[in-house]
Amino acid sequence: MLVAALLTLPVAGTALYVMDQYINPRNLAAFFGVFALARTLDRKYVQAGCFVLAALFIHPLMACFSLSFCALLFLFRKVNSSFSTACVLLPLGFSLDPPSEGYHQAALLHSFHYLTRWQWYEWLGALAPLAILWWFGVVARGKGNATVDLVCRALVIYGAVYFAAGLVFVDPGPL
Repeated sequence: MLVAALLTLPVAGTALYVMDQYINPRNLAAFFGVFALARTLDRKYVQAGCFVLAALFIHPLMACFSLSFCALLFLFRKVNSSFSTACVLLPLGFSLDPPSEGYHQAALLHSFHYLTRWQWYEWLGALAPLAILWWFGVVARGKGNATVDLVCRALVIYGAVYFAAGLVFVDPGPL
């Protein structure tokens, strides 16, 4: 019940929820993403790909997040972590066409979309989990739990990359 309650809290500084309280395509795609993650950790990559593909048909954006995290885990296992970090930073077909003026005006009404307008506690809510995950990874490494260490290291890089991407695209002007 605690997990169900925590998943319905808004994400730091946003009006977005990890899981909605009602049936939503994001919820279904998130579950497929969890299954893909489990299959990736078990090194069953074809099954993981099938779960990501199922998520793609339900909610393409959530499938991209699942795919990028599973790919990061795969890269962590296959090559060294510095190469994995470099690969995650490669763009995957982003469009840099400017939005229409109407979209720009509507987007400005939602200040939580702009990281530079966040309060200090919203920044803490976005960055503290990365520090906690790093600490969990250190503890897991010390206890010899390679899977928890792998997932924690991957989540820290994953979170940092997407947070950095958010900072890059925060300025509504040129982008």
